[in-house]
Amino acid sequence: MRYVGNNYTAEYRDVPTLLKKLEDIAPDYLKKQIKDLFEVGAPTKIMGHSSRENFLRYYDYGNHASALKTPDLIKKALNKEHKYKYVMCFPGWISRFVPHLHATPQGIVIKPGKKDRIIFDASIKLDYDSYCINMATDKNNEPDILYGEAFMKHLIRIWNLRISYPDQDIYVWDDDVSGAFRQGKYNPEIVAAFAFIIFNMLWIPCGMVFGSNTSPGNFEPIAMARMLLAQHYSCDKFNSLKEKHKHILDKVDFEYPLEADKQYEQAISDSKHKGVFTQNKQKDNTPHFMFVDDNDMADILPNIKQAMAGSIESIFDVLGFPKIEVRRDPISWDKYNQHKCSWRKDQLGLTIDTRQMTVELPDKKLHDLTEMISHWHSGRRSFTLLQISRLLGKLEFAANVAPWLRYQRALPRATIRDCFLIYLVLIRQSLVDKPYHSFH
Repeated sequence: MRYVGNNYTAEYRDVPTLLKKLEDIAPDYLKKQIKDLFEVGAPTKIMGHSSRENFLRYYDYGNHASALKTPDLIKKALNKEHKYKYVMCFPGWISRFVPHLHATPQGIVIKPGKKDRIIFDASIKLDYDSYCINMATDKNNEPDILYGEAFMKHLIRIWNLRISYPDQDIYVWDDDVSGAFRQGKYNPEIVAAFAFIIFNMLWIPCGMVFGSNTSPGNFEPIAMARMLLAQHYSCDKFNSLKEKHKHILDKVDFEYPLEADKQYEQAISDSKHKGVFTQNKQKDNTPHFMFVDDNDMADILPNIKQAMAGSIESIFDVLGFPKIEVRRDPISWDKYNQHKCSWRKDQLGLTIDTRQMTVELPDKKLHDLTEMISHWHSGRRSFTLLQISRLLGKLEFAANVAPWLRYQRALPRATIRDCFLIYLVLIRQSLVDKPYHSFH
């Protein structure tokens, strides 16, 4: 990894210039986190021990059934990983001779309408005394995870915009990072600990894996630096950025309102929410809120393009400027090429309408939820753990817009607990009655 460098270590990034740009707008702890991540690597701390017996146990286990059943999807996904220099690939036989190597099982998650995602199962214990790679790291040693507050802050921003602009359309937009976790590189000394073996090939991830307990925390400095720079650029002082990124912004389809359609639900100001103007009647810079790699923003039409341009410039500042002939762009262009910028838009799986000032489930998600619930009736006699988990997952997501559902979830959770306790009692009774009988 040290020898090939370049895209494998992201040495093309201009860290001193980035730190200089962050000098007056970022706290010292964030600048240190960025410097450590980009110049030393992730994670902040790793300490553990794995025996050869433990290695052979994982080596013999191989990968999960989902990966074995979908070889074509796995090959397609790994081909992209290798193409983008996120992983290094070697013949599988050398895995027995690489020092400090741990083979983590792989799986794949397939969701309709989303990209197939390889799962790096860093937490699996094959036996009670197995040692997995997540046991060698601790998220408490890594940067704090803050993205859980992002969506609520985004909604509060929209509320304040409606206070200040009661009769104008508020546009919402979002973009995201391509290969988000992979943007943070591991220190070359410890990459073998995150290895995996599939198709008789040894794969060594250079970028952080999706499944490590330290990846979310180590992506936060990237997200925070980007948010601060994007907000810094979202003002008239950096108006030239709109021209610089005009070739990108021109691809976005903006929905322009008809005068007859303009009907706005109003927002009420209070002691905490007073609009977006300062005491000097100056408009504040457009804030940006990142939920993991999704950057959400909202503003009126004259300002939203500046915010979009600032978002683009910030991601290039942090993760490197485009050079498509040698590396993948750090920003995902799907949204700029395919999505519409409007007052009504799906963000983070929910539909935001800034005219009606509502947040709701998209039609498809509502249909899927009602369809699933229709199968849970008084005549039902059994369910699998996967079925009830999916139901609870959908109810939990729906609770984002219907808080009362959080109380309704208590009943199915209690049902699962009761069923599990009954199951344990049956197992115990079976072992007592027939101690050598295998219970199924």
